[in-house]
Amino acid sequence: MGRTEKLLDKLAQSKSTFNWNPENYIKVSERIIKTGRYSMKLLNYKGYVGTIEADLENNILFGKLAYIRDLVTYEAESLSELEKEFRQSVDLYLQDCLELGKEPNKPFKGVFNVRIGEELHREATIIAGDRSLNAFVTEAIQEKIFREKPSLR
Repeated sequence: MGRTEKLLDKLAQSKSTFNWNPENYIKVSERIIKTGRYSMKLLNYKGYVGTIEADLENNILFGKLAYIRDLVTYEAESLSELEKEFRQSVDLYLQDCLELGKEPNKPFKGVFNVRIGEELHREATIIAGDRSLNAFVTEAIQEKIFREKPSLR
């Protein structure tokens, strides 16, 4: 039994109240497998990003704030409740940080280190010319994102 069939079998045996059509699931799975891409909905609020995950055995949705060091989680039984819990968790996290005099973690600071090797570093510096290496790398990432994710335009 392949991975898709195992997942379908698990879904069929779960006590989920969600209505789902196995034929549609198979079509989506095949498209994902063929393209090697997937779509994952993330929650966004006040600059924070939250995940959406499912526990099929317990029939609950849950998630956590992504891209921060602190652990902030939330759970609910429906997607609308999960989004509400996510927003409340962000607000409580910010309130707790304020009360503790602690700076809240920020998901994206706009700064990261990249190890690219000496040869690639040299070539990038030469091609960048009068531009700073930061400007060159920023442009390269923007171009790559533009090609990979046209929906972000």
